[in-house]
Amino acid sequence: MSRAAAPFVAVPAKPFVPQGARPAGASWRSLRAWLSFPLMLWLALWLSINAGPWNFAGFGSGLAASVNALRASFPLVVLVLALLGLLAGRRRVPRSLVESGFWLYGLVMLLAATGSANWFGQAYWGFAFIAALAVVEAGLRSPDPLGFARRLNWLSWITTVAVLVALLFLARDVLLDARGSAYGAVVRFQEEHGYTISRSTGMARMAAVPAIVGLVFLVTRRSWQRAASLALLAASLAVLWIMQARGSIFALAGAMAFVLSFGPKKLQKILLALAAAAIVAAVLASRPDGVSEVWMHVTRGEGAEGFSTMSGRDVIFENGLDRWLEAPLFGYGPQADRLFSEVGNAQNALLYALLCSGLVGAAGFVLAMLAAWGKLFLANLRHAGLAPRDREMLMIASGILVFSTLRSVPENQAAVFSIDLFLQYPAMIYLALLASRRPAGPVRLPDRALRPVVPMAGAGPAIAFAHETYSLTSRS
Repeated sequence: MSRAAAPFVAVPAKPFVPQGARPAGASWRSLRAWLSFPLMLWLALWLSINAGPWNFAGFGSGLAASVNALRASFPLVVLVLALLGLLAGRRRVPRSLVESGFWLYGLVMLLAATGSANWFGQAYWGFAFIAALAVVEAGLRSPDPLGFARRLNWLSWITTVAVLVALLFLARDVLLDARGSAYGAVVRFQEEHGYTISRSTGMARMAAVPAIVGLVFLVTRRSWQRAASLALLAASLAVLWIMQARGSIFALAGAMAFVLSFGPKKLQKILLALAAAAIVAAVLASRPDGVSEVWMHVTRGEGAEGFSTMSGRDVIFENGLDRWLEAPLFGYGPQADRLFSEVGNAQNALLYALLCSGLVGAAGFVLAMLAAWGKLFLANLRHAGLAPRDREMLMIASGILVFSTLRSVPENQAAVFSIDLFLQYPAMIYLALLASRRPAGPVRLPDRALRPVVPMAGAGPAIAFAHETYSLTSRS
């Protein structure tokens, strides 16, 4: 049969979408993704922060007490709803060691509370921890797991900034003392208002998030967005400065160093680092004892001596290890450090994990951390094959993981149900998914005959050119 006599099959044409334009209905789909059930459950967990099982007894004793009792119930309700949601879907991506390690740690920690004198008071925090893991598990069963991980991280970052701004506004009258320091603001606020807010170390931890975002945006955004990023970074560093939270300050310095040293946009980041170093050097040189003043401010007047004892943490660590050795395999269950007056607060993620879940559960926690760091380096080495939005988000998530890891030395971080868990775990999940994706390669068309299509009027030359291009591609 000649080419002219070949049968034609009509193929409907796809609508033309200009480059950079959003297809029809994309905004609605994006809104639906942001309003997904797992993300709403994640917000509910955020609303439960600073509430706990002690609030249940106050239900019906007034509006504020009833609201706090309702907030305290959110982790339990979320856990039930998330587990029911797991029955409705299936995983589309393999489970990573990050997830498996945290699930092992959370389950062992919960089971370790069995038989304790105040079982529900301890088990509540185990249920809350697992609720966070279950929400992420439900979200990863969506059609686009990586897209869910992106939105989950952004939701946590935006919520963190909103909470920080709200806390600073509430404490505005008692935030600074006579020396211009916000350290101890929680005590002044309680004396003034009769209830507590987050400590200065907690607010400094929140300020690190917009600081990392602002740093990354400085090298990835342009025009007014770059100016806004500079303002965001400056404001965040100012909050960290007045809070005098040593752990957060040094952890942020390490996170920024990592972001500037690894990943994409190396030239821009080198120039930014040099400019920042020049500004800092000029400011320090303008004061007679500039370096000494900064050092004493950051260390809250303790200098190197404060680092040798970590403000008394060396005694806490020693007492905590002694208690762990009495139950080395499975520990004592959630909030185990609160059970012993000589410990009080473990103030170290690994020690907290050992006390709460013993060697078995802590092994899962450590495994998850090591796996996340492996994915972090792998994703940064493969950054060239990533989409622009993932390159940007890779730098932010990497910075948050580095910050959280370094801050795990003086604080419990993601080992406990907290804001730290809401920041660190999504970053770990995102890095694990990103690093597990296969690098994009060249697209090859199937080597089969092209079906002729019914030409439109005047489209003969275009069809002939397309047919010839396809033929050459399929033979290559």
